[in-house]
Amino acid sequence: MKNIKFILSVVILSMLSSLSYATQNQLPVCVSKHYGGATIAANDIDMIAPDIAENGAVVGVGIDQIKSIPKGRFVQEVSFYNEFREEPVAKFFLSEQMLSTNLKTRIRLRESSNLYAVAKLDNGQLLGGKSFIKVTIGGCGGGGGSAGMISSSKKVCGD
Repeated sequence: MKNIKFILSVVILSMLSSLSYATQNQLPVCVSKHYGGATIAANDIDMIAPDIAENGAVVGVGIDQIKSIPKGRFVQEVSFYNEFREEPVAKFFLSEQMLSTNLKTRIRLRESSNLYAVAKLDNGQLLGGKSFIKVTIGGCGGGGGSAGMISSSKKVCGD
């Protein structure tokens, strides 16, 4: 009887851990709701983003590579989201003539945050990526934010 309980416990724990792993590899609901609640994998886009941003007013971010684009398809739209805004912080509309999906822009981050990218293909398929950016105080490695001059913003999105 003890062996059965032990085996059942192991099976249940492994199922729960695999569910947790699956949700870690997906973009949060606050992003997917912009796309009809579709599940968006978080590992299809290689993002360009610093691990540490010394100046949150100008953080260079971008897309290095979008994986898993089926042959004959193209990226129609790329959007960037962070944890403090429900709407995108940047959005690009692309055409079939674009030969590269290597995009770069600068965004503003007041606090350390996950940055999410979503690429929408011409067939409606969604691909996603995620990167954490730590915003420091004056480049000294502080807790994020602008030297206590602004209050901590409320996260509207996150894992």
